[in-house]
Amino acid sequence: MLPYWLLFSAGSVLALTSWWRNTGFLSRIISVAIGVTLTFFVGYRFEIGADWVPYETIFLYINNLSLENAITYVEPTYGLLNWLVGLFGGSLWHVNLICAALFFWALVRLCNILPLPGVAFLAAVPTLIIVVAMSYTRQAGALACIMLAIRAFNGSFHPRWVAWLVLAATFHNSAILVFPIFILAASRNRLVSITVGAGVVLVLLSFFILENAQGLIERYFEGDLQSSGTLPRIGLAIIPALLFFLIKDRKEWLAERYTLWRNLALASMLLIPLLFLVRSTTAVDRIAILFSPLQLLFYSLAPLAFARTKAWQTVIIIGIITLNGLVLAVWLYFAEYSQYWVPYHNVLFERYL
Repeated sequence: MLPYWLLFSAGSVLALTSWWRNTGFLSRIISVAIGVTLTFFVGYRFEIGADWVPYETIFLYINNLSLENAITYVEPTYGLLNWLVGLFGGSLWHVNLICAALFFWALVRLCNILPLPGVAFLAAVPTLIIVVAMSYTRQAGALACIMLAIRAFNGSFHPRWVAWLVLAATFHNSAILVFPIFILAASRNRLVSITVGAGVVLVLLSFFILENAQGLIERYFEGDLQSSGTLPRIGLAIIPALLFFLIKDRKEWLAERYTLWRNLALASMLLIPLLFLVRSTTAVDRIAILFSPLQLLFYSLAPLAFARTKAWQTVIIIGIITLNGLVLAVWLYFAEYSQYWVPYHNVLFERYL
């Protein structure tokens, strides 16, 4: 468990200090150091995560398929990545390394546009980094693309954020649910945004998603697949969404991305009724991951929005550290599946040293 607590401690230091600012040479150094270190930490993990065996099975199976079959066996981008890595003699951890590099590049870029990047990074540690990035590889890739789409969003239609969302949906089909959040947030060129966005969604549904839809529906929605800890995680998503609307002058804080963040908050609030409509809590849990960037924004903004003095800002940051520390502690010591993370193994040590 020590590596996870060291990671959390590093995040706490960044949250309490002003080392990681939005601009400046030191900020760039910290961004690169975080991205590179965690890419190797997460990407070269060995037999870590509850989904390690299923992903290993996917990799080995795709290695025996043609390219055409590989990109239809799972989501196209993830299938292509596995096929290419296998073609060049790589292993599962090389796939994980590439996905981790994408994830942490996206996370660092998102943190850099938030008011307090260190606090945003800290809030990502317990769930997004340790749980999602280290186990749900396809969803981590999709989430990375969503974070990059948020970074590219400027209040109007732009091919860049559309492209990132398309890539997200080809990493994990569930990411198509984020399209309406972006399309309806475009206050400028809205007609173009809606028209192009609807066209892209139809193409994705026709060529990539409907083929796998039956399996997804049977597994997540019609089945009784359950995830322990779903209710606490949904609560951690709902509370920031509700408190988001209590922030004064939030339009001024968030500028051209305000409508996008507002839509993410509204979507997060819909998770509660969804729990009663969908039999599988795992389905709701996976959907909540798509909206999780809102939590990074809220925790990064809260100290500045709710406190007028530096002293009270520090108090709020300490409260955020305490809350996230409790989340990590409860998960590490009491969660049903945390045994798949402990002890931490890295392929560089297991295979080569």
